[in-house]
Amino acid sequence: MDAVGDKVNSLDGEAVSDLPDHTRLARLAQEQAALRRIATLVAAGAAPRQAFAAVAEEAGRLFLVDVANVCRYEPEGMAAIVASVGDRLAVGSRVKLEGNNLATLVYQTGQAARMDRYAERSSGPFGVVGREQGVPDRARSARRHPAAIGRAWPGGAHRGGRCSRRRG
Repeated sequence: MDAVGDKVNSLDGEAVSDLPDHTRLARLAQEQAALRRIATLVAAGAAPRQAFAAVAEEAGRLFLVDVANVCRYEPEGMAAIVASVGDRLAVGSRVKLEGNNLATLVYQTGQAARMDRYAERSSGPFGVVGREQGVPDRARSARRHPAAIGRAWPGGAHRGGRCSRRRG
């Protein structure tokens, strides 16, 4: 999880650095609590599907977004959806990695990526799926971060949409 956290911090660093110290500390405490809940679930022997669902839910809660997905990159250039919050992608579905979209960019580069006006600018199957499933035109941005579990499980975590949830 440290590598994922580093990627999140590097993308969100500008926004977080502008916050007052007490707000940054509160955010750090929320992130640590989320990581602790996931680690406790995994340590208790949760099935992978349950653990990945918890990762997607915690990402949605932490970043106050409508959509959070976790996918596994497969060797034949496909992404398998292993968890989804926001009901835009069905768990178990497979989507081809091509076009200009965050899943494909992270797959190709292995780096975190951000795309402003995602509904307008994305293309390829992920862009089409997003628009068909209702990515709002008003969505300000979307981000995707690479993740690796051991050496054999490359994948990514995506979050996006407008901020509609309230912290609490």
